[in-house]
Amino acid sequence: MEQLEPGIPFNNIPIAIRIEGALNSVALEQSVTEIIRRHKTLRTSFAGVNGLPSASVAPAKAMKIPVIDIGALPDDRRELEAHWLMAEKRSSRSTSRKARCCASSCCGSAAASICLLFTTHHIVCDGWSLGIFYRELTALYGAFSQGQPPPLPELEGDYAGFAHWQREYLRGDRTGKTDRVLEATAAGAQTTLDFPDGSSASTDADVSRRDKAFCAA
Repeated sequence: MEQLEPGIPFNNIPIAIRIEGALNSVALEQSVTEIIRRHKTLRTSFAGVNGLPSASVAPAKAMKIPVIDIGALPDDRRELEAHWLMAEKRSSRSTSRKARCCASSCCGSAAASICLLFTTHHIVCDGWSLGIFYRELTALYGAFSQGQPPPLPELEGDYAGFAHWQREYLRGDRTGKTDRVLEATAAGAQTTLDFPDGSSASTDADVSRRDKAFCAA
């Protein structure tokens, strides 16, 4: 999709997390840096090499988070400005070819309330990932703010390793065996669905038989 329309913002996955109280900017940068270190996908860029997709993982390094201080603005204007900045981040041009498929910044009043704006590319993040990011940020920021070491255990694997395992698992005749088991289980099943109003609908199997008969004719 991005090759057809490079840099379209629809591939952005924005995250906005409000942090109440005085901001510990050092602890926040440490927390985001640790999350990116733990998850290689957040350090991965993607490109086409000889017509084939290729992934490249950048080394882990410290993440700097610029702070946009809007604390001097009136309360109603401050909230409006925060929403405007979030919309700007959400619609900014994104690309899966960057060394990091993510970016972050903060806006708000560093002495009272701050909003962390974190944007990733959809190729490395989805809705399920947002919960993981929030839980890890909460745990890490709490620990680093108190001068404690990271409380999270090291990950046992990464998504690239899972994808490799999945390909190996499905290699050979395993997929064919699964198909034959499903076909045997569905043998003799009802080919139409009856509805309360007396109408009925053909199942895929019934439609497939009619299509074959039509092609044969």
